[in-house]
Amino acid sequence: MDRICYYSVMARVARIDGEELFGASRWAALNSRADWRGIALVLHAWLVIIAALTVAVLVPHPIIIVLAIMVIGSRQLGLSILMHDAAHGLLLRNTTWNDRVGQWLCAYPVGLDLRAYRAYHLKHHQFAQQDEDPDLVLSAPFPVSRASFARKIVRDLTGLTFLKLRVLPLLLACIGRHKLRAPDIALVAYNAVFAVVAFALDAGWVW
Repeated sequence: MDRICYYSVMARVARIDGEELFGASRWAALNSRADWRGIALVLHAWLVIIAALTVAVLVPHPIIIVLAIMVIGSRQLGLSILMHDAAHGLLLRNTTWNDRVGQWLCAYPVGLDLRAYRAYHLKHHQFAQQDEDPDLVLSAPFPVSRASFARKIVRDLTGLTFLKLRVLPLLLACIGRHKLRAPDIALVAYNAVFAVVAFALDAGWVW
């Protein structure tokens, strides 16, 4: 059903002739998909996360810990970007494995849902910068004042954004005011496994 939705929406999206814009050979290279590249990018993100955690455990200096947090955050963003590519069917050539890898190794670990994102994001491409574009809520307020921009930075750097988007839904679910979604449950499951491993290695503070 997701793949049917993808192709039906993309068929209605206004397109630029890629060959005309880039040339046939360049466009073919840009439009190509390679399974090894998609797998390598996903593995790279996870290996960098594991390496940063390992260094932080072995050398628990405050500067090292801050750097590890920054590196891990960048690779979590990387997983989100790879989920974006999977939403376009560009991560792996096999559509079934494209969706499985994009969902379980890219989307769920950062609290996202490939299927929900695909429906939302393809609508953005279909109606880019038009009234029906769901991303207008993100782009329309800009440019913002310096004070507003500073508040956004503070919320992100202090973790308030994470608490609002990831922790608050879990707390509301506990009191029956929010229905847990698949990515919420998956995020809890991933964290549970991580916590068990961290405490088993006597490094629970990392979790």
